[in-house]
Amino acid sequence: MRTAKTSKSSTEQHIISRFVDGDRDAFALLFNRYWKTVYSVCFKYTRCHSDAEDVSQEVFKAIWEKRDVLDIHTNFEHYLIRSAKNRILNYFRARQTKQHHENNVANTKDQSEPMLGIDFLLQAEKHHQELISLLSPKCREIYELKYHGALTNQSVADQMGISVKTVEYHLQQAKKAIRSALIRKTEFL
Repeated sequence: MRTAKTSKSSTEQHIISRFVDGDRDAFALLFNRYWKTVYSVCFKYTRCHSDAEDVSQEVFKAIWEKRDVLDIHTNFEHYLIRSAKNRILNYFRARQTKQHHENNVANTKDQSEPMLGIDFLLQAEKHHQELISLLSPKCREIYELKYHGALTNQSVADQMGISVKTVEYHLQQAKKAIRSALIRKTEFL
């Protein structure tokens, strides 16, 4: 009895060795020998024939693609079963993530608020420009130099011939006016 096991083990090791060297016939032998086992493990967890087939195929595809770096410390069947279980975990994680994203999209579509898109951004920019136009001329000029001209407070002060403190005061007033207008607008929504 011991010789039969040793014979099977050495035969399997020979097939695995050929498989690692890229022998497609050896891969076909391993595939045919272990397909039902891998499929059974996958079906046990997925309870869906097509998903079990997909995961089983992924297992065999992965071992073919990584054959030159495989490091099997147990027998090949145990290695495949462990690979199948890991793939099943990945399958459930991916399914859970997909479901989470689908729920988020569904929830977003159900809300009356628009999604952040180009139209929303253009509308926000237009509204921002309207708010800036309501500022006093000096306050508006300082605000536009600072934020649209990307200047420092010192540069704005130098360009306008005023003190840095005056620039800071007008920027503070501009932000306060814009914030108040936004709060008033959102109270009516």
